[in-house]
Amino acid sequence: MTESQNYISLVSNLVGLVRNETLEGRPYLAVPMVMIKEGVLNGSDGPILYTSEELAKVPQVWNTKPVVVQHPTLNGKSLSACDPDVLEKYRVGMIMNTSWDGQRLKAEAWLEPSRLEAVDSRVLNAVQKGEMMEVSTGLFSEIEPKPGVFKGRHYKGVVRNLRPDHLAILPDSIGACSIADGAGLMRNSRKEMELILNSFGINRDAAHDKVRLLLRNAASAELGERFDFVENVFDTTFVYKTNEGLWQRNYSLQGGKAVLEGFPIRVEKKVTYVALANEEQGKSKMKNEIKNNKAIVEELSSHGVRTEEDREFLEGLSEGQLTKNMQTAKTAVVTPSIPPTEEKKEEIVGEVKQVDNTEQVKAPSDYLEALPAEIREVLNEALSTQAEQKTKLVETIVANKKNILSKEQLATLKMTELKAMAALAQEEPKAKTSYAGLGPVGNVQNEVVEEPLLAPTMNFERK
Repeated sequence: MTESQNYISLVSNLVGLVRNETLEGRPYLAVPMVMIKEGVLNGSDGPILYTSEELAKVPQVWNTKPVVVQHPTLNGKSLSACDPDVLEKYRVGMIMNTSWDGQRLKAEAWLEPSRLEAVDSRVLNAVQKGEMMEVSTGLFSEIEPKPGVFKGRHYKGVVRNLRPDHLAILPDSIGACSIADGAGLMRNSRKEMELILNSFGINRDAAHDKVRLLLRNAASAELGERFDFVENVFDTTFVYKTNEGLWQRNYSLQGGKAVLEGFPIRVEKKVTYVALANEEQGKSKMKNEIKNNKAIVEELSSHGVRTEEDREFLEGLSEGQLTKNMQTAKTAVVTPSIPPTEEKKEEIVGEVKQVDNTEQVKAPSDYLEALPAEIREVLNEALSTQAEQKTKLVETIVANKKNILSKEQLATLKMTELKAMAALAQEEPKAKTSYAGLGPVGNVQNEVVEEPLLAPTMNFERK
């Protein structure tokens, strides 16, 4: 088999990997999977036989059914994933391109990255790493009570009349038709592709170089002079350089060519270097530091520093800290330890002159004078407006009966503080009671006075 034939075989096997799709304006990750296989499966009804005859019936009815994370339940009872509340909480995508290959019910899980982030990011991480994950079908069916044995496994019934409801991704549990049984998300994934490459004896590094060349040709044809070079290549994405920076793009290999897919994403390259632990180097460095520290402490002693009682503390400092103290000790002036007499003390005090190095604070007008006339005019107007606002705020605060500060005290506060206090000081207008819509109450002008009716009387006297 020639090198070109090896490369063609590689392209043929890479078609089943994750790709980007768009439906109704929303981005999806199309992830290959095997939902279920013919055989005896231990589900909620015990060991039941799923036959090829039943699984092969109209596989397209699975398409567009929801993909959720975990089977939805309520109080221990299974729910349909097509319920609006379940879709809102657990749905991460839908089933597409379902087919029966004679033994397996295969399909693609079209997953929305935004929903994966919101519901369970572990699924997205597994897809990005090319790792398989357990899945489980949710369906309605009728079970024919017909015990038997299939490939050495006993079953108590046979599934009939399948009606699909959903597919569940199981990050924390194992499905009835598990990865070990041949099902799962990311079937024909990167790890399986490694086994296929090894079985054909293909040099993966050589193939990688060819993929890089194909990607360079495809990117150059699409971007023209903007394209610079291919920075890095991964299984389904690659990073390239343009005159605008680094970009990441999805791709697939079809018919010996690289096909660029989706939209480019601006990325930033970050490189980190991790120091390797070396015990011998660490011990040697520590010994040198201890030796240097002792030498510095000894030299500090020669400059009059009291190190005898503080030696243990000084030797515990870092070399940098001791070096800084050394420089200070060399430049410091050491004063005599004998206290001066009272007469000498008076003489010294008499010679002391107070020097005021405090810089004189300038008024705003001093700064304005140094500015151009146009800017000075704008700033003067701004200062004037601010002064007016400050005066109004102070008056508002002082007018409040609960205020205890004087105008002079308020004038020293900042504008933000005054605005906050003024907002609190303003009394809210009392709500007026409205009787609109009510009938007349009390005395009303032009009121019509009605005379009361006379009470009827009854005369029981006999005539």
